[in-house]
Amino acid sequence: MIWIILPIFLLLAVLLYLFPPIQICGNSMYPALRDGDIGIGCRIYKLKLNSIYVYEPPVGRDMKNYYVVKRVSRIIIEQPIGKNHKDRHGFYGNVKVFFEGDNRRESFDSNNYGTVDANKIVAKYLFTIYRKRR
Repeated sequence: MIWIILPIFLLLAVLLYLFPPIQICGNSMYPALRDGDIGIGCRIYKLKLNSIYVYEPPVGRDMKNYYVVKRVSRIIIEQPIGKNHKDRHGFYGNVKVFFEGDNRRESFDSNNYGTVDANKIVAKYLFTIYRKRR
């Protein structure tokens, strides 16, 4: 019996790690994402403009148990001297990302706290599996 349950449990754990569920709190990404929506992210991704990503909040924010969901509006590459290999996003140099929410009036984003280091990105937002009714 354990030989059936253990592989299923391990597969489920790997799937939940690679494709984490993401709950949206707030309307900073309205109309693309609404407060209460639940979506799926992917921890294996390539950084692209206009895509939605989940990242760690900037330093100084009181959001220890939360992540931020915003759209990439700019990718800034700072190339230090002597770095000759690509990073995990496929870029040469130190990568900074400028994030913006779709709803500019309610969004606290890179316009307020500046660029975010690409290493702070946790996952790419893939799609919504549950949309809260209004």
